[in-house]
Amino acid sequence: MACRACQRPVGVLKGAGPGAWAWLNGRGACLFMDDVPGGFCAARGFTLGKSCHSMGFDLGRWGDPLFFKRHGMKPAPLILAFDVFGTVVDWHGSISREVATLIPGEDGDAFATAWRAGYKPAMAEVRSGKLGWTKIDDLHRRILDQVLVARGLDLDEDQRQHLNRAWHRLTPWPDTLPGMQRLKAHFTLCTLSNGNLGLLANMAKHAGLPWDLILSAEVFRHYKPDPQTYLGVAEVFDVTPAQVMLVASHEDDLDAAADCGLQTAYVSRPMELGPGVRIQHGDLSRFTVAAQDFNDLADRLTNGGPTKLPA
Repeated sequence: MACRACQRPVGVLKGAGPGAWAWLNGRGACLFMDDVPGGFCAARGFTLGKSCHSMGFDLGRWGDPLFFKRHGMKPAPLILAFDVFGTVVDWHGSISREVATLIPGEDGDAFATAWRAGYKPAMAEVRSGKLGWTKIDDLHRRILDQVLVARGLDLDEDQRQHLNRAWHRLTPWPDTLPGMQRLKAHFTLCTLSNGNLGLLANMAKHAGLPWDLILSAEVFRHYKPDPQTYLGVAEVFDVTPAQVMLVASHEDDLDAAADCGLQTAYVSRPMELGPGVRIQHGDLSRFTVAAQDFNDLADRLTNGGPTKLPA
């Protein structure tokens, strides 16, 4: 291959992981197998007098924040923090199926939509201080009781508890597990979800999600999009915000993360809201990466593959 800026032949620095090559080559930089390994493309004005190895860079990650800030480049992320509901798992389809099984004849799609509609207003009460800290399991139950009344349905307590825990049993999207396994080979994977810890742990067990760490709004006592949640991930791992990348299918979540200095990866989930509901999106070029699914994201972050913006 050749450097995109100067067209000189390039090679991979000894000991460098594929993530380093993909990240640098994607930005027009070149790595030479010569006396100055790691020298950047002179045509772009970047030079290094020492090898990157001797300068202490993490060759598999390229995450030195001062160097990249100096040259107007973003470091490769070390941590991928995932939104969960809708991004990792299919909440709408899962809830719809559970409702149809438990309540024959009920419109599972409509029920799932109504239940989820109460999600942000309930969290807003907590974020505003109107309601004391309340975990998502309990907010889900409050909303469920309201939806049952509104739809003229009656379930006994055992049925209500069983249905409320359907959020612990959500099914991952088909690309979720293979894509996560590929990403896990190069990055540390954690959740950054408004779901509570018990819910996320049960979901991971049920679906086989290979997290390195489960983080939740419950840890920080703040719901997204409060800054404490995004910055909390960097604090937990003792890295800079720029070394964390939020992976999400929700633009408002990603915008809030970007405002806190995180990198951002938009992943398209066109079926999140159910069949026949088209999701409108804005200009995705404002995000660090935009991908069709987790496999496309893995291509983009680890192999330098082209990223296709969702239609």
